[in-house]
Amino acid sequence: MSLRYSISVRKRHLLIGAELKEVDLRCPLDNNLLERIHSRWMENLV
Repeated sequence: MSLRYSISVRKRHLLIGAELKEVDLRCPLDNNLLERIHSRWMENLV
């Protein structure tokens, strides 16, 4: 079962870095969520 998560992103610096919120790392992550996390990673150079 795939759960919908809303991932909040807070910029840590103008050029690089961000904080992702609303992701519970205690639970297994499905492929959809992993892709969304990776996308945020690439956008913010985390």
